[in-house]
Amino acid sequence: LGEDLASFIRDELSSKHSASRASLCSTVSGELVGSKRASVAEATALIVSELNPTTQVDLRRQATVAGRVVVFLTAGYEGKRFIFEIARKMNLRVVIIDSQESWSQQLLEEGVIEKFIPMEITDMDLSYL
Repeated sequence: LGEDLASFIRDELSSKHSASRASLCSTVSGELVGSKRASVAEATALIVSELNPTTQVDLRRQATVAGRVVVFLTAGYEGKRFIFEIARKMNLRVVIIDSQESWSQQLLEEGVIEKFIPMEITDMDLSYL
């Protein structure tokens, strides 16, 4: 990615309060991919690289969740990849339950999540554990 784009993302992320940074990531990622200025992978990599805890509050918050298991019932669309990247960065143990065809299965292969459970969740008769 060009330095001007990286600079734009850094400026946007640093200008926002940390509580709103996740929603900003989704907006920025969607804007970058929608305008074809970056692929989903490029936007995610850049955004995640800029999301470092900067205050003692952020560091304490991150320490309290490290090692916890978080289960996602479906991963959503691929533009939400940054959520799983951030979870990994926070040392969360992520499990995704989604259909076998889900893009999120690659997150397990890449080491971003801890477990992927394939399950057909669109047919109610097949959805019971």
